Formats: sequence, C-alpha cells, structure tokens
Amino acid sequence: MLHPLLALVSVVLPAFAVAPQDAKAPAVDPAKQKALDDVAAAIQADIERLRGEQFKHSVPVKLADKATLIEYLSAREALETKPEREVFKEECAKLLGLVPATMDVKAATHAFLQSQVGGFYDPPTKTFYVMDSFDGELARVIMSHEFVHALDDQLYDLDGTAKKLGDDTDQLLAFWSVCEGSGTYTMTQWMIANAAKLDRESLMEFQKLGVAGMEDLPPMIWKPMLAAYTCGQTFVDKSTPKKKRAKKGEDAPATPADEKPAPTYVAQLARAFRAPPRSTEQVLHPEKYWDPEQKDEPKRITFDASAPPAGWRVLGEDTLGELGLALLTTPLAERKGIDGNDLMALATLTYTNKAAKGWGGDRLILLGRGDDRLLQLVTVWDTEADAKEFHAAVEGVLPLADAASSAPRLVPVRKSVATRAEDPQSVVIELAWARDPKSLPDAAVAGLAWSVK
Repeated sequence: MLHPLLALVSVVLPAFAVAPQDAKAPAVDPAKQKALDDVAAAIQADIERLRGEQFKHSVPVKLADKATLIEYLSAREALETKPEREVFKEECAKLLGLVPATMDVKAATHAFLQSQVGGFYDPPTKTFYVMDSFDGELARVIMSHEFVHALDDQLYDLDGTAKKLGDDTDQLLAFWSVCEGSGTYTMTQWMIANAAKLDRESLMEFQKLGVAGMEDLPPMIWKPMLAAYTCGQTFVDKSTPKKKRAKKGEDAPATPADEKPAPTYVAQLARAFRAPPRSTEQVLHPEKYWDPEQKDEPKRITFDASAPPAGWRVLGEDTLGELGLALLTTPLAERKGIDGNDLMALATLTYTNKAAKGWGGDRLILLGRGDDRLLQLVTVWDTEADAKEFHAAVEGVLPLADAASSAPRLVPVRKSVATRAEDPQSVVIELAWARDPKSLPDAAVAGLAWSVK
C-alpha cells in the first residue's frame, strides 16, 4: 500500500494554498470537457460514499497546461507570503547548513513542483485543475485525492484556517499534514476499491514521475512534502481505535456493556480540521494529539525584541518543530537527496531522530545589521536528558564554515550552543557572521532575552 502512495506524494499541491483568482486554463474541446466532467462527477460520488459526507456543490474541473501551473505558483506565492519572508527563510536555511550556499531555493522548489504536479485544487474559485499531460487512469487517481481536498474545503474552509496560523512553519506543516493525510487516506480507499480497473504499468510509470528529481535536492526541500502525505495519512488513520481481532479458533472479544462507542473517522477528522495539531511533533507521534492522557501541546517561546542591539533589526521569526530539528541534527554526510526508484529507501524513510524526540518547543529569530547576521534558536525539551541529547547532536553538526560561505562576504564570528543553569531543559544556539570580524566583538552579538509559556 505504501508504494502507490509515494507515487503521489508530490503530484498535488496543498489544498489550503492561496491561488490566483481563476487561473487561465487552455482552450478545451467541448467533447473532451464533457468526458472530463462525467469522470469527475463519478469520482465525486465515489468520494461521498467512501467518506460518508456530501459535497455542498459539485466541483468544476478544468485542464491546465504548464504555463497555467507556473502562473498558479507565482500568483500563489505573491498572495501567500511577502518577498522579505522568503529571503528570511532562505537565509536561515543556508546559515544553518540545511541547503547549499549557492542554491536558489525558490527556483529549485518551483522546478521540483513543476515536474511533480498532476493537478491542483484552487480554494478561491472552488475549481480543480488537472494537468493536460495526465489522462486516463492517472487522472482518475489524481481526482480521487484532489476531490477530497475540495470536500474538506467546503466543510472546513481550509484557506481560512491556514491564514489564522500565520507564519509558523511548524504549525502550517502540521495542518498541511491533516489536509494531505485526509486526501491520501480516502484516495487509498478509492484505489483499493478500483484496483481491478487501474492500469498497473501506467501507475508504475507515474510512480517514477511522482518522486523524480529528489536525488538532486537537499532533504529540507522534499522531506517535509513527503512527511505531509505519509505521516499525515498515519495521523488521520490513528484517529480511531482499531478493533482487536480474535485469534484463530477464539470468539471475538466481548465489548463491555458500559463502554462508550468509539468516535467515527468522520467525527475525528472534523476535530482535527477545527482544532488542528499545533506541531509536527503531534503529527509524528499521533498519540500526543489523539490520546487525552498523552496529549502534548508545544510550549511557546517569546523573544523580547522591543529593544534589539543598537543598529540591529529583526528580519523574521519562525518555529522549526520536531521535524525541522530532526533535519538540523541529521549528520552532514546524510543530508542528501533520495533516488525515487529505490523503493526500499522510500519505504524506510524516517522523519525524526533521537536528537529531536522529546521536543517541547522552539523559536528562531534572525537579526540583521547591514550584511551582518545574528541567528538565535531557543529550544525547550521534555526532560533534561532530551536537552542534553539535542545539545550533543547539534554541536556535532552545526556547519559553521559551510554556513559562512552562504554569504560570501561574511565571516563567522560566533558559535554558541549552551544550556542555562537555571533552565536545564533548554538549549540555546547563537550564531553570528560579519563582514569585518573586528567590527563585531562577541559582546556585541549577545542574543535577545526570551521566555517560555
């Protein structure tokens, strides 16, 4: 079951992405459009049966070409984020060594998406676009995923929820995982129900396309996308308890008379959309969201940025989360792409590690003074042992020399990984770079004060 899912990991865009108001689709022959509409109507009916919920209205379907997709990506980006926010995120990734110093992250991500996308759902116009290079059974599989996004959008206003989450990357990825987990869960049911009708050879070819290009990209670009689908599906699947099966020759276990009925998948999914997981930790460890006794909400870290050092200004803040810190603590030699044809490598991918487990919260802030940069990352952990494990791991991988080359004219002037004596469950990272090291003494780049709630 896992392999067909991986084939679709990057062929669809996040359902909650802001899109252009009515993308310009290429002209389509009326007969072809009629056939497309008929297939779409049939699959929407399938989704209603599988989910046990009804569409409020039918979802229009249009064909899109590459030019339409490029327009969509550009318009979405312009509406979804500000240029300075993208610069901030790319600078942080390079300073932490998560992407190569010379990489144009925006261009690399766009190229990757353009090679993967088979369709996209546009919340503002409530329209689904299928790429004109996909037809037949492949188009039907894509529809079985994207129409779930359309149903969820009609029921839960995905765009509105995403906007409320602001610029918190970790929280947004957790919500994206609910969206893609929902789509992948029901798509899998649809594929099983239609297995006899699906062309295996076409699906295998599609699988190669679905993960193409990852071998040339750092994990920071492709791994969160994979996690949203694979971990997201596991997250929604864990929403309902599984009935214990009787052993061969034994009667099924009796249900206690006073036991409350288990919540339905539909009810639990509604809960996840209305009160989304607040961290990737809760997605990676579903019991920390679904189980009341194990629920683990993240601690919120706040910087006192009211009076930054003289001449400095705040360039941005963000939260990396367990998934992000797992990427950060991955040894440099292992920060490689992955061959999409290597099914074993895909099936055994992990999205966290020992150093990132036990995450309690984190917050990153980047300060600038001209070309000079000060990056401060505060992390808090469930136990002192968790903090020590992260401390040791991050000290071993922080690529100060490589990070310095991300800004060719800058020289590293400070690297600090420390734990406060009064707060042994925290680890604070401070990194600084300057054009002229003599102009930036260590005392001038002390981090900001912070607090935990």
